[in-house]
Amino acid sequence: MGIWIMNCIIALLMPVILLIVGAIFHKSPPKKTNGVYGYRTTRSRKNQDTWDFSQKYAGELFWKIGWISVLVSVVECIVLWFLSEPVQGILISIVLVLEMVAIFVIIAMVEKKLKETFDDNGIRR
Repeated sequence: MGIWIMNCIIALLMPVILLIVGAIFHKSPPKKTNGVYGYRTTRSRKNQDTWDFSQKYAGELFWKIGWISVLVSVVECIVLWFLSEPVQGILISIVLVLEMVAIFVIIAMVEKKLKETFDDNGIRR
């Protein structure tokens, strides 16, 4: 049972982080471009408009994908209960990889939305 609890904590860690980041970006997004906190890419740092837009949109995606990930992880924890430890490890690894892919999907979606909304100089289309 100890391994099962540890695996569930591992499975829920990334989704909880996504929810926290999404909530922070939604309630208190970074106001100014900086190198420490926020959704920071070349395109998002073009100007204040691109920065504000990307923080809000990234926050929404982190929040939505975080909840989807929580649901998947809860189902995973239920399924893990019935599996042997080696199989639990394999399933945890697969879900962790999928959660990492979700982060890259969020980045791709924000960049695509920035490109659709702003030209290469950061001016709204």
